[in-house]
Amino acid sequence: FYNDTETSTGNIFTAGSIDLKVDHTLATYNGLPCVNDCTETGTTLITNGGFETPVVTDNGGQWQLYPDASLTSWTVESGPGLELQRNSVAGDPHSGAQLAELDSTGSSSISQAIPTAPGGKYRLHFWYSPRPGIPAGDNTIGMAVKVVSSNSVIINDTVGLADAGGGNTAWTQYTYDFIAVDASTKVVFTDLGSSSNSLGGYLDDVSLFALNCTDGGFPNGGICHLWNERNLG
Repeated sequence: FYNDTETSTGNIFTAGSIDLKVDHTLATYNGLPCVNDCTETGTTLITNGGFETPVVTDNGGQWQLYPDASLTSWTVESGPGLELQRNSVAGDPHSGAQLAELDSTGSSSISQAIPTAPGGKYRLHFWYSPRPGIPAGDNTIGMAVKVVSSNSVIINDTVGLADAGGGNTAWTQYTYDFIAVDASTKVVFTDLGSSSNSLGGYLDDVSLFALNCTDGGFPNGGICHLWNERNLG
């Protein structure tokens, strides 16, 4: 993480001091994760991850824009709002009757804050599809997992950059494991399409589970554990 080389000839070089405070969110031993045999526990911590509520009634019950998304249990971070589509108006949902689009009348970003245990291990799932009939580049969605208190990023990824929409939706599941560092963790989805043109990728069936993992099984009997922030002095 930090490496520096200084050369001094015929001079006096005096090092100063540096105060470091460090924390970590992933532990490995010889390049292997320090957990294995992780099992999802309980029910999903995401509320309305399938975007089934409220039931869409606008535009003949086909699609509806929620500018603040409060009725959907999601929060609009930026943009005009969260669009829910119903009755396969422009492609079938992954499950249920409704799906979400993040480029309704313009590109938007949504989030949901989840209570988490610092040091606890979690698994995020979501399903993504390019919008049918839309060329590659305009279906891109960004996903991030952030610490609420500091807005620092735990996971950041982009999906669908090269995906063009076909005749119907084509759903792909994405899965990410992470370790929480705060009592509240935020899951964020953002439209990153090439144009803010009311046409973008689809999102459905978002879920987040706490994990029960066992340590061990590393080369040479290695054992490692996560620890909280500490001052190195």
